[in-house]
Amino acid sequence: MSLPPVDWNGIVNGSTRLAVSEPLRDEVEAGVRVERRSFIRLGLGLGACAGMSGTSSACTALGEEPATPRRLDFDAFLRRLTERAARAVRDEPENEDAYLFEIASWLTRVEHVPALEYTPFPGLEGVLTARHKRELPISVLDLRLEPGAVIPCHNHNGYAGNLLGLEGEVTIESFDPVSGKATPVSGETMRVRRTGTQLLQPGRVATLSTTRDNLHRLVAGPKGARALDIFTFFTQPGPSSYLELASEPRDPAWDIQDGTWI
Repeated sequence: MSLPPVDWNGIVNGSTRLAVSEPLRDEVEAGVRVERRSFIRLGLGLGACAGMSGTSSACTALGEEPATPRRLDFDAFLRRLTERAARAVRDEPENEDAYLFEIASWLTRVEHVPALEYTPFPGLEGVLTARHKRELPISVLDLRLEPGAVIPCHNHNGYAGNLLGLEGEVTIESFDPVSGKATPVSGETMRVRRTGTQLLQPGRVATLSTTRDNLHRLVAGPKGARALDIFTFFTQPGPSSYLELASEPRDPAWDIQDGTWI
Protein backbone atom coordinates (compact mmCIF):
# COMPACT_ATOMS: atom_id res chain seq x y z
CA MET A 1 0.00 0.00 0.00
CA SER A 2 1.61 3.25 -1.11
CA LEU A 3 0.44 6.50 0.45
CA PRO A 4 2.16 9.86 0.78
CA PRO A 5 2.92 11.20 4.27
CA VAL A 6 -0.13 12.76 5.90
CA ASP A 7 0.66 16.44 5.62
CA TRP A 8 -2.14 18.11 7.51
CA ASN A 9 0.42 20.92 7.92
CA GLY A 10 -0.35 21.91 4.36
CA ILE A 11 -4.01 22.29 5.24
CA VAL A 12 -4.14 23.06 8.96
CA ASN A 13 -0.48 23.71 9.79
CA GLY A 14 -0.66 20.68 12.03
CA SER A 15 -1.50 17.06 11.39
CA THR A 16 -4.47 14.79 12.05
CA ARG A 17 -6.07 13.15 15.04
CA LEU A 18 -8.74 11.18 16.95
CA ALA A 19 -9.21 7.58 18.19
CA VAL A 20 -11.31 5.61 20.65
CA SER A 21 -11.63 3.49 23.75
CA GLU A 22 -14.14 0.87 24.84
CA PRO A 23 -17.51 2.60 25.36
CA LEU A 24 -18.28 2.84 29.08
CA ARG A 25 -21.49 4.79 29.20
CA ASP A 26 -22.35 6.87 32.26
CA GLU A 27 -25.78 8.47 32.56
CA VAL A 28 -24.67 11.49 34.54
CA GLU A 29 -27.87 13.43 34.07
CA ALA A 30 -31.12 12.96 32.22
CA GLY A 31 -30.32 13.14 28.54
CA VAL A 32 -26.57 13.36 29.06
CA ARG A 33 -24.47 10.37 28.10
CA VAL A 34 -20.70 10.32 28.34
CA GLU A 35 -18.64 7.45 26.93
CA ARG A 36 -15.03 6.80 27.92
CA ARG A 37 -14.30 6.56 24.27
CA SER A 38 -14.97 10.26 24.23
CA PHE A 39 -18.18 9.96 22.31
CA ILE A 40 -20.67 12.50 23.64
CA ARG A 41 -24.22 13.34 22.82
CA LEU A 42 -25.90 16.19 24.69
CA GLY A 43 -29.36 17.66 24.37
CA LEU A 44 -29.34 21.20 23.00
CA GLY A 45 -31.29 22.56 25.97
CA LEU A 46 -28.73 21.51 28.59
CA GLY A 47 -26.40 23.97 30.29
CA ALA A 48 -22.76 24.11 29.23
CA CYS A 49 -21.62 22.89 32.62
CA ALA A 50 -23.55 19.62 32.60
CA GLY A 51 -21.68 17.11 34.78
CA MET A 52 -18.96 15.18 32.96
CA SER A 53 -17.65 11.78 34.00
CA GLY A 54 -14.48 12.16 36.04
CA THR A 55 -14.97 15.87 36.78
CA SER A 56 -17.30 17.81 39.02
CA SER A 57 -18.29 19.73 35.90
CA ALA A 58 -16.56 20.93 32.79
CA CYS A 59 -16.73 24.50 34.07
CA THR A 60 -15.76 24.09 37.70
CA ALA A 61 -12.89 21.78 36.76
CA LEU A 62 -11.32 24.42 34.53
CA GLY A 63 -12.51 27.66 36.10
CA GLU A 64 -15.74 29.61 35.99
CA GLU A 65 -17.08 30.30 32.50
CA PRO A 66 -19.82 32.63 31.32
CA ALA A 67 -23.15 30.92 30.90
CA THR A 68 -23.41 29.27 27.50
CA PRO A 69 -26.49 30.27 25.48
CA ARG A 70 -28.97 27.57 24.49
CA ARG A 71 -27.94 28.29 20.91
CA LEU A 72 -24.61 29.45 19.47
CA ASP A 73 -24.09 30.86 16.03
CA PHE A 74 -20.95 29.59 14.39
CA ASP A 75 -18.98 32.82 14.63
CA ALA A 76 -19.75 33.10 18.34
CA PHE A 77 -18.60 29.53 18.82
CA LEU A 78 -15.30 30.23 17.03
CA ARG A 79 -14.65 33.27 19.23
CA ARG A 80 -15.29 31.30 22.42
CA LEU A 81 -13.20 28.38 21.17
CA THR A 82 -10.21 30.57 20.29
CA GLU A 83 -10.07 32.15 23.74
CA ARG A 84 -10.74 28.92 25.62
CA ALA A 85 -8.14 26.90 23.70
CA ALA A 86 -5.42 29.50 24.30
CA ARG A 87 -6.11 29.36 28.03
CA ALA A 88 -6.21 25.56 28.10
CA VAL A 89 -2.87 25.21 26.33
CA ARG A 90 -1.24 27.95 28.42
CA ASP A 91 -2.58 27.13 31.87
CA GLU A 92 -4.18 23.66 31.90
CA PRO A 93 -2.35 21.27 29.56
CA GLU A 94 -2.88 18.42 32.03
CA ASN A 95 -6.68 18.72 31.78
CA GLU A 96 -7.16 17.78 28.12
CA ASP A 97 -10.25 15.61 28.60
CA ALA A 98 -12.09 18.16 30.72
CA TYR A 99 -11.34 20.80 28.09
CA LEU A 100 -12.49 18.52 25.25
CA PHE A 101 -15.78 17.71 27.00
CA GLU A 102 -16.42 21.41 27.54
CA ILE A 103 -15.89 22.17 23.85
CA ALA A 104 -18.14 19.21 23.00
CA SER A 105 -20.95 20.73 25.05
CA TRP A 106 -20.61 23.96 23.08
CA LEU A 107 -20.61 22.14 19.77
CA THR A 108 -24.02 20.64 20.47
CA ARG A 109 -25.41 24.18 20.63
CA VAL A 110 -24.04 25.40 17.31
CA GLU A 111 -27.03 26.18 15.12
CA HIS A 112 -25.51 26.11 11.66
CA VAL A 113 -22.08 25.42 10.19
CA PRO A 114 -21.75 27.28 6.89
CA ALA A 115 -20.62 25.29 3.85
CA LEU A 116 -17.34 26.20 2.17
CA GLU A 117 -15.64 25.37 -1.11
CA TYR A 118 -13.89 22.04 -0.67
CA THR A 119 -10.60 20.86 -2.13
CA PRO A 120 -9.47 17.22 -2.50
CA PHE A 121 -7.22 15.92 0.24
CA PRO A 122 -3.89 14.81 -1.31
CA GLY A 123 -3.55 11.07 -1.79
CA LEU A 124 -7.00 10.08 -0.47
CA GLU A 125 -9.83 9.35 -2.88
CA GLY A 126 -13.20 10.79 -1.95
CA VAL A 127 -11.87 12.94 0.92
CA LEU A 128 -12.30 16.72 0.73
CA THR A 129 -11.53 19.50 3.19
CA ALA A 130 -12.08 23.21 3.70
CA ARG A 131 -10.72 25.45 6.44
CA HIS A 132 -13.00 27.60 8.58
CA LYS A 133 -10.28 29.02 10.79
CA ARG A 134 -6.65 28.66 11.68
CA GLU A 135 -5.42 30.70 14.62
CA LEU A 136 -3.01 28.70 16.75
CA PRO A 137 -3.46 26.86 18.99
CA ILE A 138 -6.59 25.85 17.03
CA SER A 139 -7.50 24.85 13.50
CA VAL A 140 -11.07 24.22 12.35
CA LEU A 141 -11.69 22.09 9.27
CA ASP A 142 -14.79 21.09 7.36
CA LEU A 143 -14.38 17.45 6.34
CA ARG A 144 -16.47 15.84 3.60
CA LEU A 145 -16.28 12.14 2.75
CA GLU A 146 -17.89 10.67 -0.33
CA PRO A 147 -19.83 7.39 0.07
CA GLY A 148 -17.50 4.62 1.20
CA ALA A 149 -14.45 6.90 1.39
CA VAL A 150 -11.71 5.74 3.76
CA ILE A 151 -9.11 7.65 5.77
CA PRO A 152 -6.59 4.93 6.72
CA CYS A 153 -5.35 4.45 10.26
CA HIS A 154 -3.12 7.36 11.23
CA ASN A 155 -1.73 9.06 14.32
CA HIS A 156 -1.91 12.64 15.65
CA ASN A 157 1.23 14.22 17.07
CA GLY A 158 0.90 16.85 19.77
CA TYR A 159 -2.76 17.77 19.47
CA ALA A 160 -6.25 16.91 20.65
CA GLY A 161 -9.48 16.97 18.73
CA ASN A 162 -13.25 17.26 18.62
CA LEU A 163 -15.22 15.88 15.69
CA LEU A 164 -18.86 16.95 15.24
CA GLY A 165 -21.08 14.98 12.90
CA LEU A 166 -22.97 17.24 10.48
CA GLU A 167 -24.34 14.98 7.74
CA GLY A 168 -24.44 11.27 6.96
CA GLU A 169 -22.49 8.71 8.97
CA VAL A 170 -18.87 7.80 9.45
CA THR A 171 -17.51 4.80 11.36
CA ILE A 172 -14.45 5.51 13.49
CA GLU A 173 -12.15 2.69 14.59
CA SER A 174 -9.73 3.79 17.29
CA PHE A 175 -6.49 2.35 18.61
CA ASP A 176 -3.92 2.87 21.35
CA PRO A 177 -0.29 1.75 21.03
CA VAL A 178 0.80 -1.37 22.90
CA SER A 179 4.43 -1.43 21.79
CA GLY A 180 6.67 0.35 19.32
CA LYS A 181 8.45 3.69 19.09
CA ALA A 182 6.54 6.88 19.84
CA THR A 183 8.01 8.55 16.75
CA PRO A 184 6.94 6.74 13.57
CA VAL A 185 9.63 5.55 11.20
CA SER A 186 8.59 4.25 7.78
CA GLY A 187 8.88 0.47 7.61
CA GLU A 188 8.98 -0.05 11.37
CA THR A 189 6.22 -1.91 13.18
CA MET A 190 3.90 -0.99 16.02
CA ARG A 191 1.48 -3.15 17.96
CA VAL A 192 -1.87 -1.52 18.74
CA ARG A 193 -5.07 -2.41 20.55
CA ARG A 194 -8.47 -1.47 19.19
CA THR A 195 -10.13 0.68 21.83
CA GLY A 196 -13.54 1.02 20.22
CA THR A 197 -15.70 1.59 17.18
CA GLN A 198 -17.98 4.63 16.94
CA LEU A 199 -20.73 5.61 14.55
CA LEU A 200 -20.59 9.38 14.18
CA GLN A 201 -23.94 10.86 13.16
CA PRO A 202 -25.29 14.43 12.98
CA GLY A 203 -25.23 16.09 16.38
CA ARG A 204 -22.81 13.62 17.92
CA VAL A 205 -19.33 14.58 19.07
CA ALA A 206 -16.22 12.40 19.29
CA THR A 207 -12.95 13.44 20.95
CA LEU A 208 -9.34 12.33 21.18
CA SER A 209 -6.43 13.56 23.27
CA THR A 210 -2.69 13.55 22.77
CA THR A 211 -2.46 10.34 24.82
CA ARG A 212 -5.86 8.66 24.37
CA ASP A 213 -7.22 7.09 21.18
CA ASN A 214 -4.50 8.81 19.20
CA LEU A 215 -4.73 6.50 16.18
CA HIS A 216 -7.91 6.00 14.20
CA ARG A 217 -9.44 4.97 10.89
CA LEU A 218 -12.53 6.56 9.31
CA VAL A 219 -14.95 4.97 6.87
CA ALA A 220 -17.86 6.92 5.40
CA GLY A 221 -21.34 5.39 5.19
CA PRO A 222 -23.31 4.69 2.00
CA LYS A 223 -24.52 8.30 1.80
CA GLY A 224 -21.18 9.85 2.65
CA ALA A 225 -20.54 12.15 5.57
CA ARG A 226 -19.69 15.68 6.61
CA ALA A 227 -18.06 16.63 9.91
CA LEU A 228 -16.51 19.61 11.67
CA ASP A 229 -12.96 18.72 12.70
CA ILE A 230 -11.38 20.84 15.44
CA PHE A 231 -7.72 20.53 16.39
CA THR A 232 -6.18 22.00 19.53
CA PHE A 233 -2.39 21.94 19.48
CA PHE A 234 -1.04 21.34 22.98
CA THR A 235 2.54 20.99 21.73
CA GLN A 236 4.33 21.75 18.50
CA PRO A 237 2.67 19.27 16.12
CA GLY A 238 4.54 16.96 13.82
CA PRO A 239 3.24 15.40 10.61
CA SER A 240 0.91 12.44 11.01
CA SER A 241 1.76 9.05 9.56
CA TYR A 242 -0.30 6.17 8.21
CA LEU A 243 -0.17 2.82 9.98
CA GLU A 244 -1.00 -0.13 7.71
CA LEU A 245 -2.73 -2.73 9.88
CA ALA A 246 -2.35 -6.47 9.42
CA SER A 247 -5.37 -8.18 7.91
CA GLU A 248 -5.79 -10.46 10.95
CA PRO A 249 -5.42 -9.55 14.64
CA ARG A 250 -2.43 -10.93 16.53
CA ASP A 251 -4.56 -11.53 19.63
CA PRO A 252 -8.32 -11.63 18.86
CA ALA A 253 -9.28 -11.91 22.53
CA TRP A 254 -7.70 -8.52 23.28
CA ASP A 255 -8.18 -7.06 19.79
CA ILE A 256 -4.44 -6.49 19.40
CA GLN A 257 -3.08 -5.95 15.89
CA ASP A 258 0.29 -5.43 14.28
CA GLY A 259 0.86 -2.49 11.99
CA THR A 260 3.62 -1.08 9.80
CA TRP A 261 4.31 2.63 9.44
CA ILE A 262 4.12 3.76 5.84
